[in-house]
Amino acid sequence: MSVIYFGNSSRFALMTLLAIASLGSQCRDRDEAAVARRTSTTVTPPDVSSPVEVTDVPAPPAPVRTVILDHLLAAAFDVHSEVLVHVPESFTGHGPLNIVVYLHGWNNCIRVTVGNEDGSCSDGAAIRTGMDVIRQFDLAARDAILLLPQLAFDEATVRAGRLEAQDGFRRMLEEVLARPEVTTMLGSPRTLAEIGRVTLFAHSAAYVPAAAVLARGGVDIHDVFLLDALYRNLPPFANWAHAHARELLPDVPAYRHFAIIYTDSEGTGANSRALINDLSMNVPPLLQERTVWANRTSAPPLAQDLSKPIVLQRTETLHVHIPRSFLAQLLIASGLPGLPSRSSPQASAEDEGPTEGMSAREH
Repeated sequence: MSVIYFGNSSRFALMTLLAIASLGSQCRDRDEAAVARRTSTTVTPPDVSSPVEVTDVPAPPAPVRTVILDHLLAAAFDVHSEVLVHVPESFTGHGPLNIVVYLHGWNNCIRVTVGNEDGSCSDGAAIRTGMDVIRQFDLAARDAILLLPQLAFDEATVRAGRLEAQDGFRRMLEEVLARPEVTTMLGSPRTLAEIGRVTLFAHSAAYVPAAAVLARGGVDIHDVFLLDALYRNLPPFANWAHAHARELLPDVPAYRHFAIIYTDSEGTGANSRALINDLSMNVPPLLQERTVWANRTSAPPLAQDLSKPIVLQRTETLHVHIPRSFLAQLLIASGLPGLPSRSSPQASAEDEGPTEGMSAREH
């Protein structure tokens, strides 16, 4: 057995080599740890104990409730061949489709008529009166849709164009219901066969198109409301009322309504009174009080008065303010069903007052 002895110098050299080796090992360990830190990924589980607030998700767009359809082949005229369609907020879309039709007078257009403010129908044109039609319709809260055909655009004329033709009104409704925009608003496709109650309003010079709709429009009309409109052309209105005389009585299922609001300033009073007197003669004496409301004073009517089948109401309301004063009241009094999620306003729409500062006179 051989034993190797190291001298002092040899032992110092060996210790130096061992120290260098140990230092190199420690450096390698530190480098590997650093690399591991750089290349590793630490996953922190989410804190499910507290809710996460999401702030960047956009709200869904509000449904379209009003649209003006243009380029309608069955519109009253080729120029401005438009019909406005409005659907109330709580419209159900179930059951028969009830329709309210509003015919505007001359020197106006549907864009201004429906609004609450006065405006011009085209750039640089005269200022016309807003009749507040959409807001009054919504106040009444009826389960129906609102239609406003564009009649003569901002003209002083009573012409009704294609609405004067046989079945002209029917063709217009057919085309309106077939438009995809209307299908979307109603929630499903609807046809003429699904129409329920049709209520007709005519303001001022709209008595000509209204008479045409009643005489040869091709659609059954259930309620006729003339807003200071009976200047002349009595026979179509009288014929319609006489044809439905049995339904212009209380206690008849789905009975009809015929109402005239008139002023002393427009020359409509004599014709209005004569026509209502004529209709009253067909009502049995025992039913007169429950059937006819004929108020020749300017006292505001009560809701139960306007709900009678035959109504004559004189008013001192200005001619251009009559729609905003009576449209909602007459709709509430009509046979149209109310919306399920809203109650009808108890106060008269007239309480809110007419628009001030009218700068033009329309008929």
